[in-house]
Amino acid sequence: MGTVCILNEFLRSPCCEYLFAFESLSNRFDKALAKIKSWLSARRNDEPNAPRVFFLPGFMRQLEILEKSDRSMPQNFIKLLSADPDQPKRGRNVDGTRCHKTDLSKGNRAAMHRVLYYYRKVKNEVYFILLFAKADQSNLTDDQVKRVNYITNSIDKGEIDLISFDECGP
Repeated sequence: MGTVCILNEFLRSPCCEYLFAFESLSNRFDKALAKIKSWLSARRNDEPNAPRVFFLPGFMRQLEILEKSDRSMPQNFIKLLSADPDQPKRGRNVDGTRCHKTDLSKGNRAAMHRVLYYYRKVKNEVYFILLFAKADQSNLTDDQVKRVNYITNSIDKGEIDLISFDECGP
């Protein structure tokens, strides 16, 4: 009898509410990714020559953090994906890298976040590497530039083997 009371008390506690809220955010992110993946798959079916899209693990974590504060992230990210990857909004080879930089809206406010991606034109592949709030930093740090260059070189050498986002499992 005492154990049931303690369990019920725990389930009503703020700590437990936080855990359930976190779980629902995670489920919401899964739904957001499913929406993006569905759009990418449909695009590849309609346009077989559409670029293959890859999300690096760090980018996925940053995207999940953004999604927690922005319910319109999937729609805004799909807008970003529908643009020509060879025509970035914020420049090519930015900050000493071989990457392009573009904007990602937050809600209905344009250009709140920067997205750094590597477009391998020869292979028609887009690798999303970094996402950051424009208010937090305007340019990449020297350490970030080194890491991004290491990643792009590793991609070119075939040392990073990823499955494109629309081809991965559910």
